[in-house]
Amino acid sequence: MRLTLGTGQMKTVMALLLGVTLIGVGRSQTPDSPMVHADDDSGERRIASSQEPVAGLEVKIDKYVEPFVRANMFSGVVLIARSGKPVLMRAYGMANQELRVPNRPETRFHIASVSKPFTAATVLLLQPRGKLKVTDTVARFLPGFPNGERIAIHHLLTHTSGIPNINDLPEYSLWSLLSQT
Repeated sequence: MRLTLGTGQMKTVMALLLGVTLIGVGRSQTPDSPMVHADDDSGERRIASSQEPVAGLEVKIDKYVEPFVRANMFSGVVLIARSGKPVLMRAYGMANQELRVPNRPETRFHIASVSKPFTAATVLLLQPRGKLKVTDTVARFLPGFPNGERIAIHHLLTHTSGIPNINDLPEYSLWSLLSQT
């Protein structure tokens, strides 16, 4: 089966995440394997514990990610965890192209819509557990939210809530320049 990418960087990032998952690069790691990431100053790899890392993991990730980086289709951090513990964290590309500031594992990213599928998946996991229903209103969770009694979770998931897109607000261009967390 061949994966065909669309034209947006978000599709590329999602394909990259899927690709990293599918190639199973973390299978050679043990749950207590050390975390490895690029050293911020020298660019050399640093091990977060005294154990030796499985070098094959880094090589596989670099081989997969580097073509995307060279084509300016990916700039970010790859984190691979096993049993909830990070085993590898690598930064790629530039945090600021103009000033040639490289990404670091600690770089903060404006992820915007990339979080939407994860939010939807979380809602769909919570529904069978009885924690919420997609027909629940926003007011159940955020009392006093404007029109919260009229907006259901499914409206949020399908972008039919009537809540305006923050990117379309006049203040957004100035607000987006401020540090966000």
